[in-house]
Order: sequence, then structure tokens, then C-alpha cells
Amino acid sequence: MQSAWTGVSSMRLRRPAHRYGVAVVLSVAALLATVSFREMLSPSLFIPSFLALSISAWLGGLGPGLLATALAVLGVDYFVLAPVGTLRLSSAGDIIPLAAFAAVGTLISSLSGAARRSEIGSRERAAEQAKLTHSLELANAELQRNRAFLEQAQRLAELGSWDWDIASNRVIWSDQMYRTYGLTPGEKPVSLETFLEAVHPEDRARVAAAVDVAFQTQRSFMFEHRVVWPDGTVRWLHSRGNVEVGGDGTTVRMAGSGQDITDRRRTAEAQAFLVEASATLASSVDYNATLTTVANLAVRAVADWCSVAIGDASGTYENLVVAHRDPARVQQALEYNRLHPPRVETTGVSNVLRTGRTEFYADITTEMLEASTRSPAELKLLRELGIRSAIIAPMIARGRTLGAITFIASESGHQFTEDDVRLAEGLASRAAMAIDTARLVQEAFGARADAEAANRAKMDFLASMSHELRTPLNAIGGYAELLEMGVHGPLSAAQQEAIARIQRSQRNLHALVEDILSFAKIEAGKTEFELGLVTVHDVLTRLGELVAPQVQAQGLRYEYAECDPELSVYADRERAEQILINLLTNAIKFTPPDGRIMLAVEATADDVAIRVTDSGVGIPPDKLEAIFQPFVQLPHRMRGRPSGIGLGLAISRDLARAMNGEIVASSAAGGGSTFTLRLPRSPGASRSDPLNTAAETLPSPA
Repeated sequence: MQSAWTGVSSMRLRRPAHRYGVAVVLSVAALLATVSFREMLSPSLFIPSFLALSISAWLGGLGPGLLATALAVLGVDYFVLAPVGTLRLSSAGDIIPLAAFAAVGTLISSLSGAARRSEIGSRERAAEQAKLTHSLELANAELQRNRAFLEQAQRLAELGSWDWDIASNRVIWSDQMYRTYGLTPGEKPVSLETFLEAVHPEDRARVAAAVDVAFQTQRSFMFEHRVVWPDGTVRWLHSRGNVEVGGDGTTVRMAGSGQDITDRRRTAEAQAFLVEASATLASSVDYNATLTTVANLAVRAVADWCSVAIGDASGTYENLVVAHRDPARVQQALEYNRLHPPRVETTGVSNVLRTGRTEFYADITTEMLEASTRSPAELKLLRELGIRSAIIAPMIARGRTLGAITFIASESGHQFTEDDVRLAEGLASRAAMAIDTARLVQEAFGARADAEAANRAKMDFLASMSHELRTPLNAIGGYAELLEMGVHGPLSAAQQEAIARIQRSQRNLHALVEDILSFAKIEAGKTEFELGLVTVHDVLTRLGELVAPQVQAQGLRYEYAECDPELSVYADRERAEQILINLLTNAIKFTPPDGRIMLAVEATADDVAIRVTDSGVGIPPDKLEAIFQPFVQLPHRMRGRPSGIGLGLAISRDLARAMNGEIVASSAAGGGSTFTLRLPRSPGASRSDPLNTAAETLPSPA
């Protein structure tokens, strides 16, 4: 029936042109039928018009129905009723049917219009209802998507939400909030009391106080605390909440969130632990004490137990350190180690030492403990230790396994994860580097002590030898002078030439002995300096006079660009002259005839640079530093093999550095050389020996 009505209703015309056009067409058709069959229809002339009116009103509503009524009245009056062809009526009796038809037509049109409006309203309401239903379905689907998204977001962020109606003491938790407390969603009703029961006993009073303060002050709150899951697992939560105040000013509701921050907190603690452990490991070369400190840090931040074993790739080892928060438990572990000394096995520390790979036991079962023990007593002790999870990480440095660190989780209920494995390996790597560094430092100290002893022996030998050589050399010189003076009779020309050669050789050998003595004194730190302000111009003027004979003998040009007569340096005058004479002598020695030797000075606010430049054979770039080493000489291209023993520049640089100065050389082979002596203009800190300085920065060996 409903479908039939819907079908009929659907036949109604909606466009105005169609509705009024149909009314006109039906009215004309009815009029034609009335005119054609007026004899048959008389006296019911309006039957066709009534039918046209009814159809027009039904299909088109009020307007088309009234149009059909009007057309029928006018058409019948004009074409059917006498007189035909005019709208005048022949008798008053014709007015009654016309009026009756018009009244009935108006009534039908009104009823049809009302029905049409009702239908349109119903249709519009149905469409609106359908639209509203669709919107509700969309909104519900969006709500479900948002709810699923929120649930997923809370799950990924490990963030649960809660709402507490204070009047009813009813707490509503989201599904993730239940999971945050280790519960199945909806597992049990929640109240403030059940919430506090889940808080770690050590944090419960603080959490209750924070909630109470928020309630009293009507302010939001935020804090971190621990919760204990039903299985004993301890987790860290970041809780925060807001307070809702009622119209009477009282607190009526609290709402907030709780986020599991265990992993984040553990990561932060692990990083802080590694930083602290690294600093501790780097603070001393006594690795026994240092590893004890690190093990104690580990049980404070990472594990319940920590032990350190030192061993090698054979698998044999010695437990060096055992740490636990409770000293009594440490004694228990030490007793276990005493009764059951380390043995080489296919797993555990022995295997880690052999393979250099970490062993990770996320969950240690009773069966595993039974398999690793050899007696009921040993099993009993292991059970008393409460081992639940373990990590054994190798300590590897420079490709060699030095030992292993063992982390054990027991009474805390914590089970190690892959993140804990990475932390253990990081600590083991740092500990290995500390052990290796400590061993290297101790070896370096031993090698340094041996080298210093050898150097002292060498210097003592050189000083003793040089001292012993002076007596016969002086005697040779004295007797040569006596012979030259003719004490033992006149000498022939050949004899005088021989005596002259003896004297030259004696002087050269005496100079070599003096160089060796000077070098030995400097190396032994026994050279004395009388430091003070020295006028540079005076020193250089005197040097020019001293080397003038050698310059002339070699046929060289000597140039001195005079400096400020008031310019001074803070040095030992005698030592400064010794250095410059040595530099000038070398320049003369390695400069060919017609060459040039220049002496120039450049001053800065801090020091004075005295440059000795020659136009000689030059020095290869790769030899510029080597020439300052003891007993190093370059071939004398003009005179064949080098003379002397190569101590002049070494002594000069040591003397310069002892006066807080420096000597540097620059040259190009065949392009001459420049030696620059820098001396300070005022007193300053003494230059430290680089080896001594490095040694002072190292911690003393145990």
C-alpha cells in the first residue's frame, strides 16, 4: 500500500509549466467533450469538467485546480449555455450549477493543494530526516575513527587518561590507563583508594599529598612516581591533572593523564650513568679501585648485581669486583665465589672471554639454574641470590678481550632488554679502554724511568769522559807551548809546523770536549743562568768584532742592520752571545767566498727576533728540524766531510729554550739559510720540557 501510494505520489507534477499546462489541456478536452455530448450529458454538463478539475488539482495542486475550475465555468457558459457565444446567461437558473461547480472546484482545489503541501512537507521532512540520519551515521563513523585514533595514539604514547567524579568517588580510566597499571581494560572498577594501592609504597605518601594539595588549592598538578603491576613489575609514570570547580566554589572533578616513562627514564639514567662511569674510569689509572666504583654505579642505576672479571681468550678468569646495594648480599656472593671458584665452561664468562661476544639471558628459569650448577648446595646459593635476568658483556680493547662485566637483575623484578644490552656493552667498552690505558700508562712510566736512567748514565759517562780528557789535553797544550818557546832547544821550521798542527788539533779537541760538557750539563739540568736585561745592540756590535777575522779570511761581506740602541731582551748575556757566535760561525762555515752574511733585528711587543742570514749552500727542507738534534751534521760541500760532532745547534736551541726563547731555521737547498733566535723582552714563565709536562698530566700509577 505504501509503495502504491508512493507510486501515485510520484505522478504529481513538480514544474509549474507542466502543472498549469496539464490543467489547460484537460480543461479544453473536457469542454470539447461537453460541447460534443451536451445532449447526452444534460443536465449534468459539468461531469467532464469535474473530471478535468479533479485530475488538474490532483496533479498540480491549488493553482492548476482553480485554473481548471475557472476555465470550465467560462467555457460551459460561453460555449454550452444559452445564449451560446456570450458570457451572459439566459436564465437565473443557470447561475446555480455554475456557482455550485465553482464552489466544489474551489473546495477540491483547496483540499488537493493542502494534500500536495502536506506531501511536499512530508517529502522534505523525510529528506531532512534521511539527511540527518546520514549526518548522524557520518558523525558516528567519524567518532569511531577518532576514538580508534585516540586509542591508538594513547597506546603508542603509552599515555592513558582518567576522570574522577569526587562526589561519587568514581574514577573512569581509558583502556590505555588500565594497561599503564598492568591491568586488562575494564578489569575492575577504580577509585582513589584502588589507584593509591597500585602506587609504589615508597611513593604512595608523596602522591597522596600531591593530590590532596591539588584538591585543596584547586590547582593543576604534575609529578612522576612508580607503580607496581600485579606481577611485581615496577614502572615509572608521569602523571598530571586539572581541577574542575563547581558553582559553589568546591572541587567537584579532577581529570588528567598518566604516561609510562619507564623507557625514557631508563634511557636518561643510562646516559647519565655512562657519562659518570666514563669520568670515573678516566680519573685514575688504578683500574682495580676504578672498576669497583663503576660496579657500584651500575647497581645504583642499572642492575641489582654487577661483577667484573679479568681474564683472557683461554676462558680462564678471576672475579675482581662484586657489587650490590646491600653489603650483606655482597658477602653472600663472595662466599659463593670462595666455595665455587671460577671454572672454564662452555657458557657464561668463560665463553664470553673466548668468543668476545655478549651473552644475554632475558629470563633465567629454574631449569637453567639447575643446568649450570653441580651440587644442591650451589643451586641453593644461586636461588638465594634471586637471579632473574643477566647480561655478560666482554671488555675488548685494541682487539684483545681483557675481561667481562656481568649485570644481574634479581629482587627488583626488572627484566633486561636489548637497550640494557647496548648499555652493558657501552660500559664494558669504556672499562676496557680504561684498563688498557692504565696498563699503557704504567708501561710508559716504566719505560720512561728506564729511559731516564739510561740517559742519566749516558750523560754521566759523557761528563766523566770529557772531564777526564781535559787533563791530558791541557798537558798536550802546555808542552806544545813549551816546545814552541824553545825551552828544550831551538826548533827547525818543520818542527815548528808540526807543533802548530798539534796545537790546532789540541784546540779543536778541547772545543769538542767543552761542547760535550755543555750538552751534558744542559741535559742534566745543571746549567746556571744569570737572567737580566741585555742590550741587543751592544751584544751584536761585539759579535761583529769577534767574527770579523773569520769573515775576512773567508772573503765574505758582513752586514748588520743596526737596531734601536735601547732595545733589550731578558736573557743571560753570556749564553745569548754563545748562541749567536755559534749561528754566525755556522753561517761563515757554509757560505762560499764572495758570499754575504746579514744580521737583522725585529722587535714585537713580547719578544725580539735576531736573524742570521747567509747566502750559502742552504739546507734541504726535510733536514730543517733534524739539524737541531744532537750529533746530527750535514755534509760540508766546500770542505768535504763535516767537522765537529754536531752538538752546536742542539746546545744553542736548549740554551734558548732555557731562557724562554726559541730558535727556528728556514732555508731552501742552494738558496741560503736563515736562523732566527727569539728572546723575550720581559721575565716570563720558564719553558717546560714537553715530556715532563705530559707526565704531569697523567695520574700516578698505583
